[in-house]
Amino acid sequence: SGGTARDYNAYGMMTVFSGSLYAGYYNNDTTSAGNIRKYDGTTWTTAYTGSGLTSIEVRAFIVYNGSLYALGGRYVGNVNLLVTTNGSSWTDRTANLTSIPALPVFFPYHT
Repeated sequence: SGGTARDYNAYGMMTVFSGSLYAGYYNNDTTSAGNIRKYDGTTWTTAYTGSGLTSIEVRAFIVYNGSLYALGGRYVGNVNLLVTTNGSSWTDRTANLTSIPALPVFFPYHT
């Protein structure tokens, strides 16, 4: 993202949706950035980009009922939920999350 490289920069989760491979990436640079990359068998492209508060460190991809969900966040209490039906246009559904007791187990704390 152009900032100073820090200790936690990685591709985490991957899944296949509509014949393409999706990979979640998080870069903890000076200005943190997270994105979702898409591989169609020939070319990698960026399917979603976020930075600052819209950055998502993907912890899980879920394919359900014709949609791809990306669930992520950096720390407990900072959870993001994105959804797409076509792999290109993403909708932030974070506001739809209410109380999910399993998230503290699902989101380990990084120092």
